[in-house]
Amino acid sequence: MIRNSSTSSIIVEKEGSKRILTLNRPKALNALNLDMVREMYPRLREWEDSGDVDLIILKGAGEKAFCAGGDVLGYGMKYRNNDGQTTKFMDNAGSVEEILGNLRKENSKWAQDQLNTLSKMSPTSMKVTFKQIENGAKMSFSKVFTMEYRLTQRALEDHDFHEGCRAILIDKDKNPKWKPATLEEVSDEHIERYFSPLGHGQDLFLDDLTARI
Repeated sequence: MIRNSSTSSIIVEKEGSKRILTLNRPKALNALNLDMVREMYPRLREWEDSGDVDLIILKGAGEKAFCAGGDVLGYGMKYRNNDGQTTKFMDNAGSVEEILGNLRKENSKWAQDQLNTLSKMSPTSMKVTFKQIENGAKMSFSKVFTMEYRLTQRALEDHDFHEGCRAILIDKDKNPKWKPATLEEVSDEHIERYFSPLGHGQDLFLDDLTARI
């Protein structure tokens, strides 16, 4: 058996035609960061194309979790430290339109798959989500809590949430008619409304909620 260093965030083992790849960040519940993805992806592609590999086993180190998903905490810390990692992760995109442009430039099957998926999504929701991620990375937890609650209430007031439920859950035609229908038609004012105070004492603040418990 051939094995690389156990100090790496990715441990690779070779046993004949079998490959074992272990996510090795147990203290972070094996959450994936960009360095891990960059190390894993070429290996997986190499094994996929190799005629010598019959089985790939993916494991997580430690006893608590296989993988907690993306390393959101690390991502947030890097954003605050401004070490350039965030820029790489977001592909220098300052808007949803730029993300789509970057995907088109990549000209790969993976990029095309993402474009196909995003083309089916609500233009409003994509822009709201982009702004939500940008704002949330610079907010305290209590402010994020308030922002998230505002977004849920605004979504309930808007057309696309109900149209999505109709198309996916009720009629199941999987053909939602978004309004606005394109990114170009989504105004800045429409997006800002999602993040604006609800008014009339309807906002939910974490400090107020804690005081009631």
